[in-house]
Amino acid sequence: MEALEQTLRSLLQPITHNLPKPLSDTAATLLGDSCYRSLVHNINISDAACMKLAVSKALGIAVVGASAVVKIPQLLKLLNSQSAEGISFLSYALETASFLISLMYNVRNGFPFSTYGEVALIAIQNVAISVLVLQYTGKGAAAAVFVAGLAAAGYAMYSGSIISMGMLQYLQAGAGLLGVASKVPQIATIFQQGGTGQLSAFAVFNYLIGSLSRIFTTLQEVPDKLILYGFIAGFTLNAIIAAQMVYYWNSPKSSATTQAKLESRGKKAAKQAVGMDGQAKGISTGSQRGKTTPSIRNKTTPDAGPKPALNTFAALPWATRRAVRDKIQDDLKNGKVPASCLVELKDVTNHLPMKMTGFSDFYTSLEHCQNCSGEMTSASIASNWFAAPSVYNSRVSSVLPTPHDIARPKNVSFSAGIDSQPRYGPTRKLDFELEMGFFVSQPVPYGEAMPVKDAREHIFGFVMLNDWSARDHQLFEMRPLGPFHSKGFGTSISNWIVPMEALEPYSCPPNTKQDPPPFEHLSWPGAKDDGALDIKLRLKLIRDGKESVLGTSNLKYLYWTPYQQLTHHAASGCGMQTGDLIGTGTISGSGKNEKGEKAELGCLYEAERTKTKVLPNSSGKYEGGYLEDGDEIILEGWCEDGKGGVALGFGECRGKILPPR
Repeated sequence: MEALEQTLRSLLQPITHNLPKPLSDTAATLLGDSCYRSLVHNINISDAACMKLAVSKALGIAVVGASAVVKIPQLLKLLNSQSAEGISFLSYALETASFLISLMYNVRNGFPFSTYGEVALIAIQNVAISVLVLQYTGKGAAAAVFVAGLAAAGYAMYSGSIISMGMLQYLQAGAGLLGVASKVPQIATIFQQGGTGQLSAFAVFNYLIGSLSRIFTTLQEVPDKLILYGFIAGFTLNAIIAAQMVYYWNSPKSSATTQAKLESRGKKAAKQAVGMDGQAKGISTGSQRGKTTPSIRNKTTPDAGPKPALNTFAALPWATRRAVRDKIQDDLKNGKVPASCLVELKDVTNHLPMKMTGFSDFYTSLEHCQNCSGEMTSASIASNWFAAPSVYNSRVSSVLPTPHDIARPKNVSFSAGIDSQPRYGPTRKLDFELEMGFFVSQPVPYGEAMPVKDAREHIFGFVMLNDWSARDHQLFEMRPLGPFHSKGFGTSISNWIVPMEALEPYSCPPNTKQDPPPFEHLSWPGAKDDGALDIKLRLKLIRDGKESVLGTSNLKYLYWTPYQQLTHHAASGCGMQTGDLIGTGTISGSGKNEKGEKAELGCLYEAERTKTKVLPNSSGKYEGGYLEDGDEIILEGWCEDGKGGVALGFGECRGKILPPR
């Protein structure tokens, strides 16, 4: 040892004897003059007492430094998932209270900051995590009360005139018990849920190492048994949580137990069907060989039973639905779903995904209105169209899944233009409308309105929608009350609901600036670039076995956005129910093809009014330029990644025209 010290002295003393004064003063302050001279000046590494102190100081500084980021991964995990699943608020509240007491106790006793600095830093992170947990569990208002209570308690303990030192010592004794108690709810939550949910492994294991280091630093530097016992108890319970993390990380039971817990909370509706094929990335309901079954069946909870619609799941809070979606996606990506639980799409007959209580359809595309003006409506767009979204109520009973045949409807029309002799018979102008639809998730109670900023929270997801229309019947009905039979005989939707959570990355600014500016209740309060959704749309026709593209469009072209549509619908206090279907209205654009022809028309009536040839030559049985018996219309929608590839799709909305019955 002496030879080693001599070697070290010859190497290090030229440096340690000439340290810059700020550095030498800092080291002397940390180690004390005696140990500074022994270890730094004299390089006496055989001085056991000073070596222990130096190690303790180094560990303390490392712990304080690490504590500045120890719970950042947990914060990021909460923010990314927007779910507090697996995290106990009570645990964080108790731990934060314990830290606050310890912080004030150490400060008033004048103990070295290196022995308790992490308490302050972790407490701040704990407060942030606690606020997020309250927010994601629907208790946002309680967060302000929680923070205010901590601030008041901290001031009281810091002020000797309010809480004496003797009383603070009793509180410190209780802080140890609080620290121990704070771990129990977290341990219980992990055990009950059969998994660690959104708990961060980085935070857990770093916390374990930090509490072990604190036992050593306290033994060396703090002559206070109360603090020591608290760290020992904390380390023991942290070790239990770390063991749970390891066990549930590797245990095959974790996934099954977590799924069972999700079912008991009402999330079992998510297990009905989750489509993850190459195009559709959404949720649907279906049957296999006549038996209702989920597309992904949960065999771990045989008592759960499938439901015929997704309403129960849709009514859950946004954060809960996101957590379920993340869990299912994670299981699929990591091969945790047995092949026996999957049903091939070719073996599935899809049904309507939601039980609908209402269906309203909007009329909010500026280009569509411009193209259609002059026959059924005035020659120019009425000024009130620019003041609020136009909408009418339609039929729930005739909303159809994909694929579904549409019989050519019969009803009354003019025999030869407006005000000519009425006739009854099959429509001669059968048309489609390129639309999207969205389903209401959480209801809006009767008598209440909904702020536009909350619209996303009330939208479950989107589907493709074809509002089949008989234009000659519609012309007859437009005066005095508007469309009825002409639009009530059939509305086709795609089977896959693409949830709002999946569409968030495709937020974009609306295509058209609203002039005049909308009323305050319709003014989007978010960022200017996230008020609409960039969803590309395509129309296809199959006639005589040949497929052709009739046009394209984009949801962002709408003058009134889906968020404004839903807000306007609820503004009168009519109430919105889970499962209500809202049609966006025909979505048209102003784009042209290489020939200079309109290429973004959302229906055939627009083609007639603008003298644009869209369809192949007709047989002459019905009005030229409109659908014939045997024609099949397919609507498609998708979102693109940054490279122009398909990131997610909506599947097909498909319907075939049959002769009149």
